[in-house]
Amino acid sequence: MSWQTLPFLDVFRDATGGNIKTKQSEYLPTGAYPIVDQGKAMVGGYTDDGAALCKSGEPVIVFGDHTKALKYVDFPFCLGADGTKVLVPKVEADLKFLFYALHTIDIPEAGYSRHFKFLKRGEIPLPPLEEQRRIAGILDAADALRRRRREALALLDTLPGAIFAEMFGDPLVEPGDYVLRHLEEFVDPERKITYGILKPGPDIPEGVPYIRVVDMKDGTVRLDDLNRTTDEIAESYRRSSLRAGDLLMSIRGHVGRTATVPENCDGANITQDTARLALTKAIPEFIEGYLLLPSVQHWMAQRTKGVAVKGINLGDLKKLPVPMVPFERQDEFRSARKRVLNQRDAMAAHLSELETLFASLQSRAFAGEL
Repeated sequence: MSWQTLPFLDVFRDATGGNIKTKQSEYLPTGAYPIVDQGKAMVGGYTDDGAALCKSGEPVIVFGDHTKALKYVDFPFCLGADGTKVLVPKVEADLKFLFYALHTIDIPEAGYSRHFKFLKRGEIPLPPLEEQRRIAGILDAADALRRRRREALALLDTLPGAIFAEMFGDPLVEPGDYVLRHLEEFVDPERKITYGILKPGPDIPEGVPYIRVVDMKDGTVRLDDLNRTTDEIAESYRRSSLRAGDLLMSIRGHVGRTATVPENCDGANITQDTARLALTKAIPEFIEGYLLLPSVQHWMAQRTKGVAVKGINLGDLKKLPVPMVPFERQDEFRSARKRVLNQRDAMAAHLSELETLFASLQSRAFAGEL
């Protein structure tokens, strides 16, 4: 079966011009018409302005000039203002096939610069139309499996907070039987809430490891790429030295990310972007669940300040109201949360397998081997 390969500009027409673009400041949380922009989500917001509907009809492909995001859009929509390109075919072709073909073009990373110039240099393989449809159908089925697994994972991510609310309500709004105390009262008085190293210096292979915010993910510490500082710098910040079981919380940039210190990080340190909570009157999982409550998120957001880099002061964090809950009940929550996280890990592993399968199918498809 013969395939032809055509330059991008022989296959696609840029149909962006002539469309009204909606500024992000004008997005509505709900509305008559969805707005498709260059963000990760399919829909960035909504508008009630019917005049802003994309004139190209649908389906079309939307490309994020800054983000490299590709979206197959098969519903009426309005364009976001910055960096969106509307692509329509100039040749007879299956648009979903073309959508998958665009993912095979190698686009270099240029930060927040424009990327459409790189996409335009690509080439598109074009088998006969029926073969395009067959390949698109196979990739669609595999992609649907990935999408459903991602949706399930997103739902599981919300469950720990829902379980906490089911077990304890929202103590910050309605304390009920629980007495509220400041967060600092739940911490070892000999190891007060503190941040870590201001300037850890260059990475020292044999030095003392320190944990950055980027090393904290899904409540755990990623151990594969920890940086290390000198013994002298670590000693000068011994007040923020870690022990296994301490809870860490990011206080600058992405405020509220948490992780529990594992055994093999005993004696490690942290940076100025993280607070150490040496808990004695609460278990880390309980505090993590409490931090997920919308009322607690709002409390912290009100106290998060800054322009270039936002952060919450330790003085404010120490005063966070926390309910005094018996350890037995906290442990019940920990067990329920662990069951959810175990299920999430299993789903994440399955998603990884699906991603590998999809990549293999896509590679074979556009090599003419499917």
